[in-house]
Amino acid sequence: MTPFREASRVTDVALRAAGYGVPGGIVDGNDALAVLAAARDAVDRARAGEGPTLLELKTYRYGGHFQGDPCNYRTREEEALWRQRDPLARLRAHMLAGKVATEAKLVALEREAGREVADAIELALASPDPDPASALSHVYAV
Repeated sequence: MTPFREASRVTDVALRAAGYGVPGGIVDGNDALAVLAAARDAVDRARAGEGPTLLELKTYRYGGHFQGDPCNYRTREEEALWRQRDPLARLRAHMLAGKVATEAKLVALEREAGREVADAIELALASPDPDPASALSHVYAV
């Protein structure tokens, strides 16, 4: 529960990319369009044979570290400020303002996504537990 800024002198992880000889970038992780643009650039670099890119997406975890975490290490005001920057709400507002989608279409998509999640949960709960002997399947070490 230690804030990263208290555990590392270099608080921007992207700055560490230079130590590996790769470019690094910091992106507003609450801006879906900025994340998309940065990811596209990184993918284009990789596909052009220019190697990897380290992208640091600055965002916020609303919940605690575990279920029941009282989150005593942050204020309610801090959480409220970050909720105003919620990436889904921001993208929704952008799509509505740009007439990319209508409110009705977005509501329908949300309902569909909710059904897909509910179906996936139902399938997972109805599925048998995996064989413990398979725990190391597809695990490799170099």
